[in-house]
Order: sequence, then structure tokens, then C-alpha cells
Amino acid sequence: MELESRENIIQESEDILYESNILENIITPQRRRYYTSNIPDTYIRDAITGDLYPYKVGSYESLRLFKYIDATGTCDSEGRQYSKKDRNLSRDANSCYYTCPEECMKHRKIKFSEKRVKDWYTFQESVFINNEFSLINFNKLKLNKKSKD
Repeated sequence: MELESRENIIQESEDILYESNILENIITPQRRRYYTSNIPDTYIRDAITGDLYPYKVGSYESLRLFKYIDATGTCDSEGRQYSKKDRNLSRDANSCYYTCPEECMKHRKIKFSEKRVKDWYTFQESVFINNEFSLINFNKLKLNKKSKD
């Protein structure tokens, strides 16, 4: 009985907090699901650890990383998950960077097609020759893609 009473008190306080936040137009994010890199020309954060990469958002060097866009609306611009009551209120699309597609799939608990994974590795091999970015190869790939579309 005492446990049930505590749970009711906790639920009532959460409801009051939620209602006051809604009235004040405050959304209360919960735990962090991932780290985002949304701002151009800032250093990229690893989506899992939050560690900074030596590459900036929007740079050619950022192409070394696998970029995943989360447009589900379940997280704020910092990657914190909204509570169930606040869900789908966000219109933020978040950029998440991983070292490879497999790391993204494991972290996000999703599955990409084998073709998508293979295409990413093929892109890496084509654009980064001897660990250096090749603008010529990058532009060739862009032209090939446009001609296919």
C-alpha cells in the first residue's frame, strides 16, 4: 500500500510538472540518445561518445565519416530524447556521424541494405586516395551520379 501511494504521488508530481511545462511551452528532454553535429564549420562529434573529430561539419574531410540524419522528431537538437508526452513536437533533423555504417547500425539498432554499405566503402576508396581527399575523383563521382538521375 505504501509503495502504491508513493507511485501515485510521483505520478501526480510528474503530471503537474508536465502540465506546467506545457503551459510555459517548455519541453523536457530526457536522456541523450546520441551526440549531434548540426552546425556548419564546427568540429564533428562522434554520435556515440561525443568525442570531437578533427573534421568540420560540411568539409570535404567530413566525408570520411558515415553521416546519418535522424528526422524522427523524437530528439532535440542536442540528441536528447523527448519524453513520451512531448514526442513528435520537434522538427529538428539531427546529423549524426559514425566511423562506418556498421557502427551506425549497431548504435541505432537499424539495418541498411548491403548495397548502401558497399556503396559507402566504394565511395571511400574512390575519394580518399592514400588517405588524402581527391577533389577530382569526388567531382567525377558527382557527375556520374547526376547523369544516372
